[in-house]
Amino acid sequence: MKVLFYFFTAILLLAACNQASTVGSDLLGDETISVDFTDTVSVTALTLIDDAVITFRDASTYDDRTFMVGQLDDPVFGKSTAITYFTPALRGFFPNDTTIQSIDSVVLSLPLDLLGRYGDTLEVHTVRAHQLTDPFILDDDQDTLFSDFCSLEYDSQPMGMTTSSIRERDSIAIYDPTADSLINVSSRLRLPLESDIWDEIWMDPLNHESDSSTLSFIKGFALTSEDVTNSMFGISLDVSSPSYLEWYYVDTSGTQRLYLMDVGALRHNCYEHDFTGTEVEQAIGVPGLEKTYIKSMGGVYTEYDLTNVLNITDGLINSAFLELFVEMPDDEFYLADRVIASYVTEDGDDRVLEDIFVGSEFGGGADVFFGGGLVSEVIDGVTVMKYKLNITSHITSLINKRITNTKIDIRIFPSQERPTRSVLYSPEHPVYPSQLKLVITNP
Repeated sequence: MKVLFYFFTAILLLAACNQASTVGSDLLGDETISVDFTDTVSVTALTLIDDAVITFRDASTYDDRTFMVGQLDDPVFGKSTAITYFTPALRGFFPNDTTIQSIDSVVLSLPLDLLGRYGDTLEVHTVRAHQLTDPFILDDDQDTLFSDFCSLEYDSQPMGMTTSSIRERDSIAIYDPTADSLINVSSRLRLPLESDIWDEIWMDPLNHESDSSTLSFIKGFALTSEDVTNSMFGISLDVSSPSYLEWYYVDTSGTQRLYLMDVGALRHNCYEHDFTGTEVEQAIGVPGLEKTYIKSMGGVYTEYDLTNVLNITDGLINSAFLELFVEMPDDEFYLADRVIASYVTEDGDDRVLEDIFVGSEFGGGADVFFGGGLVSEVIDGVTVMKYKLNITSHITSLINKRITNTKIDIRIFPSQERPTRSVLYSPEHPVYPSQLKLVITNP
């Protein structure tokens, strides 16, 4: 495998010369290898509405942690809304009802996550925690939730509310009754929850004897920020996140105590998009435009048709790169850091390109071989941004007919955990067209 890698590297170096070269002339006599570079194979691009993304899977391997809250109003992509739902779960044994004298307060405490931050970072959020109308549970035959599952109802009157700007990098001090002192913790959202149900839970053992009994009583929460204009933030809700209902109570001896009830055992994001009156709406399904669009959270993606590579009948494809230049946005709508490419199999399954896995062969990740990250380039004295995708293995599979679908889909990665977007210049753009660049060896 290493020998193949070094040979591949050598071919790329030869390609820079773009001329016929004598290889091993002492062994091959007059035989030569012509290494040619071309960027004239035409491709087409199209903006399409995306499918909903997975937001929860009932499996130990599912570890997505960032769940978004808020609203965006993007002049190019329109409006997007995110609501987070989650359930409580017992941590160990609930304090015995005979040891509790009174409940001082119950606080919903959720760690903030930088990955979900987008839009106006200075905008003030009014965050509300609503109790769900019915217990949030999965059906027996259901193990996966998608972002278009937005039918969970919740009480209009919130149990708790806080108004503040979101500061993910600032630690805060909270009182720990166990240590009887203030302790510093990572940045988090804290909402005191006002309700009579807390007394009902601890007074009746049947309401806290198991996760199911507690869930049937509390039902779960919906976290919203509906008044915000153009800002979204993330909370961390994976299984290892310190996300709690903090129960501050006084025991029968008069001592202040703290019980932590986990939240997020079942967690979900609802995303809704409205592209009405935007560039994106005008571009969906329309070929031949100068721009295409990609948006995370199950928004839109760009489909590239590579049919014309099948016209290459002579030579060996040594490398194939798809370069996608991007339009620079306003500061609050910064570009997606990374994109990923996939295709639909004959069975209808969505599968990422095999080039994405090649990097692991050399002990690295996707960026080792496939790329996909946002990079800069200076062209005629102007710094431009682009995504550069190595799709060599995929192109080879198309030509050899191991793969029959000539279309690939470009999406933001990760799509379910970051509220980002990018405007791509299509092959029709007059200044910075997207291009498929090939290095071909002709023996």
